[in-house]
Amino acid sequence: MTGAALGIGKATALLIAQQGAKVAITDINDKQGQNLTDEINAAGGVAKYWHLETSNEDNVQQVFSEVASEFGTIDILVNNAGIAGVNKPTHEITKIEWESLMNINVTGVLYLASDESKFVTGTELVIDGGYTCQ
Repeated sequence: MTGAALGIGKATALLIAQQGAKVAITDINDKQGQNLTDEINAAGGVAKYWHLETSNEDNVQQVFSEVASEFGTIDILVNNAGIAGVNKPTHEITKIEWESLMNINVTGVLYLASDESKFVTGTELVIDGGYTCQ
């Protein structure tokens, strides 16, 4: 689960852990991600934290490999990581600001979907920003 440390990601991770899922908590917020992992494990669930920068394809591949090794399979992928970007008129957005937004919100989803497919066995459920596919 990407972007799992805070907000909707955290709430979703807690819910699926309560339903019995083993949860791979991934985020760039290491302290909050580890705190969530500890909370799930203390409640009797199973979770482990990985630092994941979704816009870094090598990091995505490494984390997916480690998650599959740790849990055996990946059955559900929740692509929750994303940023709102800068808050200013479009014509004032710099190329660097635009590329950061696109790399996390678009390219990162591509990396996750393509790398996830290498590790999924059986039926899968992928949730991308509110879109659900089976």
